[in-house]
Amino acid sequence: MEPTVELIRPLILRWAFLLLISGAFTIFLVVPLFLGRFQESGLIPDDHTPRRFLAGLGWGFGGVLFLVLVGLVTRETSLILGASWKDIYPGLEIGSGTNLGNSLVLIGPLWAVGLFIAEQSLFEELLFRTILFAVPAMGTIRLGELFLRLVGGEGLRPALWAASWGFWGVASSLLFSAVHLGNPGARSEPLFLANVFLIALALALAYRTFGGIYFPAGFHFAWNLAHVLLGMRLSGFPSGLPWHPVAVVVGEPKLISLSPMGLEGGMGASMVGLGMIAWLVWQRKLGRHVGN
Repeated sequence: MEPTVELIRPLILRWAFLLLISGAFTIFLVVPLFLGRFQESGLIPDDHTPRRFLAGLGWGFGGVLFLVLVGLVTRETSLILGASWKDIYPGLEIGSGTNLGNSLVLIGPLWAVGLFIAEQSLFEELLFRTILFAVPAMGTIRLGELFLRLVGGEGLRPALWAASWGFWGVASSLLFSAVHLGNPGARSEPLFLANVFLIALALALAYRTFGGIYFPAGFHFAWNLAHVLLGMRLSGFPSGLPWHPVAVVVGEPKLISLSPMGLEGGMGASMVGLGMIAWLVWQRKLGRHVGN
């Protein structure tokens, strides 16, 4: 029986969880501390939104392509033409169920897998880059500014902004890495977890640099979709389609890949994360950023 992607239950549970968390933040933090600053949340689109989203897509697809090309040079990856997921993962048994640990959520028709990845990317970016990063950072800044006015220390405002964004960027990235501990093989691959943290930190910096969720969401969607289109493991999970014009097989781990996590578990992913951070810092130096 060909695998299918059952989307209804995981989508309902994930969005219910997101609404619960966002509701709590709205009541206890957003209303008293964030009032009047919603334009800084990064959720309101502007004239630059399409360009930033496309830039995120470019970095996501380009990052995976870079890993594949370097893997071909180092002979860690090879290409298969006209392959199905069964050719890529011989002996893989597809069970039943809809939980996130089941390969059903990653192997199936393109429309279903693409829909799930789009939902997953948006969900995780809203949770980790907005609710757990931007909202508490701006709430902390608001509290800090009130305190500085009381003590006459408004000259410390730039330091307050830098410290708040920096602290919550690191904290949210650590949480993002921690939720990947349940992925197959993740606990025995510290470099994979370090790469997840590094890329999450880069996405937090992108959120702050471009003033919104659109670059991170574009990157996240493209990065995950590229893995599926090429039939590669995505964060340890087998992923693929009923048929691939071109598929990538990751061989013996050397520089770029580390089994069982695939390309995300090696030094290649580290280079992508560091490269994106360097590019974002350069963008800020050129003045192509929003806010402080």
